[in-house]
Amino acid sequence: MKRIVIITLGLATLAILLFTVYEAHSYYSLAGEREGYAVRQHKDDTLRVILIGDSWVEMHGKYDGQLQRMLGEAIGRPVVVASAGCSGQTSKEIYFSMSDCGAMRQLIAGSADYCVVIAGINDSNRKLGASYYAYHIGRIMDFLLQCGIKPVVVELPDYNIDCCYHRQSRLRKLQTHTSMLITGCQIDCLNDFRVALEQKLLSDFQEKDVLILRYPAWNNGGTTDWHHIYSDDQLHLNATGYALLDSALATLIAAQP
Repeated sequence: MKRIVIITLGLATLAILLFTVYEAHSYYSLAGEREGYAVRQHKDDTLRVILIGDSWVEMHGKYDGQLQRMLGEAIGRPVVVASAGCSGQTSKEIYFSMSDCGAMRQLIAGSADYCVVIAGINDSNRKLGASYYAYHIGRIMDFLLQCGIKPVVVELPDYNIDCCYHRQSRLRKLQTHTSMLITGCQIDCLNDFRVALEQKLLSDFQEKDVLILRYPAWNNGGTTDWHHIYSDDQLHLNATGYALLDSALATLIAAQP
């Protein structure tokens, strides 16, 4: 009887271990390439801009009209802005959502001249690694270009990443440190992520094909910004922050020939 119990416990432990390894591999693995799909064609003079990404885009929904007004005033012709974001998603999950998420896929399939991509907040907060982030941002940009849409990537902002770490629960901190051991990521990894994005752009893309909104263009106040343009969690933007972000986006897009 004891032997049966020991064997059963051993098999159960092995099964749990194998499942954990499989889940960890799936979590940190890189996504395979997905093909772009047919998008609607427009023949009017309206400039169409969409936003996709994480909670920053999800919360931008009520400010879509603000960006639409700013950009319309800057270029002097009709503008339509729409957004679809999924809270908590990493760059890899956003890449999958471009094919799998009804709202995001529908938005892209409806066609646009530009697609603003806001991703990487969760990658950096979970310490998934700069190479993981740059790889999946590259996949997102490739996908959009296949669809005939010009990507506008928002460089990782200067949110209070240390504060986000210190308010984590003990279990979440354990998960964070496990990720740091696996990926070699530091607690404050924002600049590493920015450098990795720059390297990806230089190696895989032509400058004319992609726009990058650098964070100093709107989020250059250092620690002062954490209390001025961010919400109390110092992770998400407040109304002032979205106004600055949208103004910088409008200026960048309007400057294109």
